[in-house]
Amino acid sequence: MKLWLLERNETGYDQTESCVVCAKTQEKARELADTEFSDESRWTREHRDWLDPEKSTCVEVKLKKEMIIHSHYLCG
Repeated sequence: MKLWLLERNETGYDQTESCVVCAKTQEKARELADTEFSDESRWTREHRDWLDPEKSTCVEVKLKKEMIIHSHYLCG
């Protein structure tokens, strides 16, 4: 298994901005994110951001040393 960092290019209210997924392939990581976050809003279901490389990124997280994999700080 690999770890994948997925991030939306644009995020609306009440939507997940990013997530870390454990999956064998990038395609499976995108499918899992799409399934998990599909009910967040009408926008997500219609546009399926997690499956579209133009609307989200998906990069493998290389684990060669200790690190924080993901942190999101919401200010406001």
